[in-house]
Amino acid sequence: EILITENGLSLTEAIAQAGGFNREAKKKEVIVQRINPKTRDKRENIYINYDLVSKGQQKDIMLEPEDIVIVNKTKKSVGETILDIIT
Repeated sequence: EILITENGLSLTEAIAQAGGFNREAKKKEVIVQRINPKTRDKRENIYINYDLVSKGQQKDIMLEPEDIVIVNKTKKSVGETILDIIT
């Protein structure tokens, strides 16, 4: 859990505060689940390509209270799977 101050908090700042990405992070599809302000009971997904954000090609998103940031893992390649089995 990361506190959002009065000045707000960008996705980039939140990821940095959380310790950054691990090597298995799926940076091209970061999901921010945000409560729909109209219904207040359902969450909507906002998809962000963090690789584009870090290059300045996509706008960084400002997080809101109660947002949930989800970073899934990338699928392992065949070579990585074999290496895991061997080790």
